[in-house]
Amino acid sequence: MRHDYRIFRSDQSAARAEARTLAARHFDLEPDDVLVVEALPLEEEDEPLGWLVSLLAESNASEA
Repeated sequence: MRHDYRIFRSDQSAARAEARTLAARHFDLEPDDVLVVEALPLEEEDEPLGWLVSLLAESNASEA
C-alpha cells in the first residue's frame, strides 16, 4: 500500500531515510521492506524546506 509522508528536512536523502524509518516503525517492518517511490519538494525553490516522500510498504498488517 502506498503512503505519503511530509518530511521537513532540506536534504532529500535525509528526508527519504527518515520517511523509510517512520514507515518501518509504523508497520512493524524493516526499513529494507519499505520502497521509496518518489520524493517531491514541498515548494518550488532551489533549496526546499521539506519533501513529500511516497512509499510502498510490503505489509500493513499492524495498521489496525
